[in-house]
Amino acid sequence: KRTFNLMAYRGKTVELRFTSTVAAGVPKFRIDNVSLVSDEPLSAIAEADADNGERSVTFRIRTLSGVNPGQVSRVEYSVNGELAASSKTSPYVVVLPTQALAARVHTMTAVVYGASGDKLVEPAAVSFTVANAEQLVVNGGFESGGTGWVTTGQTIFGRDTETSLRAFMGFRYALMAGRGTAHTDEIFQRFAVPEESTAATLTFRLRIETQETSANDVLTVRLLDERGSRLAEIGTFTSLVSTNGPGSALGYIKHTFDLTPYIGRSLQIHFQGRENTSRPTSFIVDNVSATYR
Repeated sequence: KRTFNLMAYRGKTVELRFTSTVAAGVPKFRIDNVSLVSDEPLSAIAEADADNGERSVTFRIRTLSGVNPGQVSRVEYSVNGELAASSKTSPYVVVLPTQALAARVHTMTAVVYGASGDKLVEPAAVSFTVANAEQLVVNGGFESGGTGWVTTGQTIFGRDTETSLRAFMGFRYALMAGRGTAHTDEIFQRFAVPEESTAATLTFRLRIETQETSANDVLTVRLLDERGSRLAEIGTFTSLVSTNGPGSALGYIKHTFDLTPYIGRSLQIHFQGRENTSRPTSFIVDNVSATYR
């Protein structure tokens, strides 16, 4: 009997191969009872992240142990016992709108299936809360193109196709830069935070697609007053910023900014994409939201 510890190859795909070399004669090699045993139990942790400003909930498998990701065929997500969505790609992220869900606590359950369709593991159920939020931004998901936004330059209000899926939710998005020529694209929208508010929050989703190898192209996000004077620098994102990896959903990173100090004021949310004459960088913005309570 021969035993070999495979822990050094955990999470990798390996090939087991038996090779014989015969110098002379006709030797006989007999192999039987080849087995691979894992002592690590199957386990998974699912999570649900509700965003009541953009009216969405994001489901994902946060951790998956005791199984190689290549053995997983799909993950199915159910809300309150009814199948809601499925994903076939690790980390098995899905984003769903919450407009049809009542304002209360809901329960999400997930099931991880193997390549042969068998159930591998069922993570513990998790809850998420849907709450009504007063929206200040008009057409923040760009489903009506540029309606509600003031634009300069050549901002594209793109639409998903069968071969190009870029929108975070819905079918449309705003794309600044992306041409590999020296130019500036801008979009902005004015809104007022009611004086009776006790808290207010701005959120948006950003996706960056680039062929650049340096930080030549930049998206700047600012909060301006009603006259266009800068109140705050919300973020500066170069062509070297990755919007994939931990915290990413569908290639987007969510950004949040506290508007509470500006309650009672008229504001502008301003996006500016600047690109040089080198390789193109596309700054894709979706689900811009400003809510208060």
